[in-house]
Amino acid sequence: MAGRTPEAIEAERRVLLVSLFATVGSTILVIFGTLAVMAGRSGLALVLLVTAVLCLAFMLYSRLTGRARDVSYFLSALAFLLGVFLILHGGVEGTGVYFAFPVAIIMVMAGFTSVRFTMWICALFIAVVALGLYGPYSQEWVYPYSLVEKSRIMVALAALVLLAVLAEWMRVRSYSATVDTHEQLSVDARRDPLTGLLNRRGFEEAIAEFSSERFPAVLSLMDLDHFKTVNDLHGHEAGDEVIRAFAEHLRRNLKGRDLLCRWGGEEFVVLLGQAQPDEGWAVLDDIRRDFAGTRLPIGDNGLRVTFSAGLACMCDARDFETALARADQCLYRAKDAGRNRLQIAETEYKQGVAEPVG
Repeated sequence: MAGRTPEAIEAERRVLLVSLFATVGSTILVIFGTLAVMAGRSGLALVLLVTAVLCLAFMLYSRLTGRARDVSYFLSALAFLLGVFLILHGGVEGTGVYFAFPVAIIMVMAGFTSVRFTMWICALFIAVVALGLYGPYSQEWVYPYSLVEKSRIMVALAALVLLAVLAEWMRVRSYSATVDTHEQLSVDARRDPLTGLLNRRGFEEAIAEFSSERFPAVLSLMDLDHFKTVNDLHGHEAGDEVIRAFAEHLRRNLKGRDLLCRWGGEEFVVLLGQAQPDEGWAVLDDIRRDFAGTRLPIGDNGLRVTFSAGLACMCDARDFETALARADQCLYRAKDAGRNRLQIAETEYKQGVAEPVG
């Protein structure tokens, strides 16, 4: 089951449940329906054979439409009616109640959606059976069980239904926990734990989902200047604090629709959607100037940190790798030119280098 989501596994379970109950149930119903015909019990035979046909029809509908969940509700309702009939009718010499017990379990398993909903259905099932057993009906409509037999049927049915509900509740709780864990792991796999920004994998997946309306876009590869010196002089905890501070600075100064990523180490990637080169340049240069003028609470006198960045344009999501390579080349040129500056290819923007903050 590796590689499949819990939702997909649960959907497959539904399909398997419908197919299993419909196939096995209809086979058993046809056998007993045939025996009922041979015994001259036409009413019982009719109910059993019609139910078998409905089971097969539900399974076929589920296969054709893929709506296994909806079909399971119909199957549950069918089990409800069949269980009530077998208990009240009595089957052959009162043995119908024994076949109604597994049908009641099927009713719970097939239609289980929530504990509250299922408890209401089960309560209704038991109430209908109790009304039929203890109501003032003639023996033509209800099998003449003794008072002791009626009590045993009610106690056994209530206990069986309760155990079935508890079993399904435990399964659903386990399924919910699996879904929550899967979702959390999915988020964790796409987020950088230090900054909370997208990591490389999350960023690449987000770009693949970028709508065409958000292009053209400006891609920027950023690198904190002299970051190794920060670690050497102030320690790695201070380096982590600088990275967190820079990530927060980016969050505050960019739109929610823009993509932010910690690419690795002290490198960050930003994608500005619906931006022309001059617009992207202006936004990122403002961010550069503001960050360079910010004194971070590190060391005795605080610390100023700058960053350099390379910019490239993207026409669509397929241009990502090429744009990233161009931005990387521009970043190196910005570093060689003295750091604390932006660089963009002259073919993409009339200005090649932004001057450093004085």
